[in-house]
Amino acid sequence: MMKKVYKKKGTKMRVKFVRHGQTDLNSPIRKMQGISDYDLNKNGIKQAEETREELINEDFDIIISSPLKRAKHTAEIINEKKKLPLILDDRIKERNYGKLEGQLFKKEYCNLNYDFESIDGESLVNYENRLKDFIQDIKGKYFDKKVLVVAHNGVISVLSCILEGMPKDGNFESKGIKNGEVKEFEI
Repeated sequence: MMKKVYKKKGTKMRVKFVRHGQTDLNSPIRKMQGISDYDLNKNGIKQAEETREELINEDFDIIISSPLKRAKHTAEIINEKKKLPLILDDRIKERNYGKLEGQLFKKEYCNLNYDFESIDGESLVNYENRLKDFIQDIKGKYFDKKVLVVAHNGVISVLSCILEGMPKDGNFESKGIKNGEVKEFEI
């Protein structure tokens, strides 16, 4: 029996991304999490379980996750019935927001040009480069595989900008997705 794979379009492959479930830092009042390592809250576990059920009939070959607790726990819940290889990859950690981590979220932080480096955070160039490196790596290693990636809103938003184009206003939040939501990319 042949295994299903994403259909190739030239040199492109399709990858599904899931945003981790909710944590105490992104509900009810949204705070900057970044690389702060918070686990899922009760609602986040429920969201991960719902995502698992949404993806139950998908024939993934591999799951790749950020090593941060909230993403890893989401990936483990999704993988409970599938028992697939689970690879942790530092390149898909959320952006380091420096001294803003744990602070209240503000819309201006969603502008790709916001200078987090000046507050001990990660530069946009470094952030984009590690995400581009991740995409090229999975495309090279898993081109003929069906891949699920569990990551963070910032990762998915910035990848959306890289792969689909930047919003005219420079605010990448419009590219984001909700906790537990699935988004598919052609890479």
